[in-house]
Amino acid sequence: MKKVITVIVISVFTIFAIWSQANKEIEGEDDGYVEIHSLKNWPWRGITIITHSNIEDVTEEAIGHLANDGVNFVRLRLSIREGKYPIEWSLAKKKSKVFRDASQIINWCNDNGIVVMLSHSDFPIENSSGIKQKDAAFWSDKKLLNNSIAFAKEMVEYFDHFNNVVGYEFFAEPVISENKRSRVPKNWNTHFSNLLSVIREFSNKYVVYTPGPWGGPKGYDAMKLPIPDDKILYNFHFYKPHKYTHQKIRGRQETYNYPDFIGLRNINKKFIENQVEIASNWAQQNKVPMFVGEFSVVDKAPDKIAYLTDLLETLEKNELSYAYFSFNGWKGWSYPFESYSDSLKNENPTLTLLKEYWSKNEYNVD
Repeated sequence: MKKVITVIVISVFTIFAIWSQANKEIEGEDDGYVEIHSLKNWPWRGITIITHSNIEDVTEEAIGHLANDGVNFVRLRLSIREGKYPIEWSLAKKKSKVFRDASQIINWCNDNGIVVMLSHSDFPIENSSGIKQKDAAFWSDKKLLNNSIAFAKEMVEYFDHFNNVVGYEFFAEPVISENKRSRVPKNWNTHFSNLLSVIREFSNKYVVYTPGPWGGPKGYDAMKLPIPDDKILYNFHFYKPHKYTHQKIRGRQETYNYPDFIGLRNINKKFIENQVEIASNWAQQNKVPMFVGEFSVVDKAPDKIAYLTDLLETLEKNELSYAYFSFNGWKGWSYPFESYSDSLKNENPTLTLLKEYWSKNEYNVD
């Protein structure tokens, strides 16, 4: 029996090794879509909520407003490192607070028929080393990598009993960013395989995979094979082009319109479609589920409603689930939810647009 178990374990790791090797060269810069029966509330049209900024905006009443507006999915982004705490707090106390806050939000979502994907990407979870997950030093440090897996295990063990938690996301934007250049860490796929193996010891819920670099759709250009696990949810983020969606952030001075030319590129609905379909075509060809974990545009961007409309129409056309970024946090991301505190008396165009699409949702939480 011992020999049989050993053979099975070796075979599993061999499968992952073959997959990782097939996809190791991911670098940045027609069959129908499979119907997913095991994902509650699918397709998802929802929003990201974060635990480390303006958490006071996330109330039971606010979650009720989201449900009334049609939201059936929340991507709940946890962060230990980026939160603000009393200076004397220990790491254990910080984790306890974030986990308690998240649990409360999960329960409010459950009461309103909303499913939750838990996300955590801010590694290491402490600030003390001065290293972040986008640094080459992180990806070359075995201790930090192992610590990230240990934290993922802790998080899964803590939250897996929640019925409306449908899965987990770690490293939503895998990247090494240095000297204004970005690349996928060479050991990203190996690390994901190790992470997944540990999660599978405790949970059979969905796990999110993003090929990188960052969260863009272009990573699927080099993605050869799906992961050999039938509960992987494939992800990308959409902020294309950054010069438009991120204008006026971090000292950027230029103003860009939509549609318009940015350099030699004609930024219009066709551009959006071409970018989205890099990822969606791959998902359709491989018959795997895919969602857009984040999309948004800064509030100061001209023609933002036209941009968001074209993007939402494209996501719907390609049968992609999605989560708007974000409900709380930095209010520059076309933040439409302050009106929730005023009984929706001052609704803005962004919220009106989102509600139009959220209203298409269905609820089937057990």
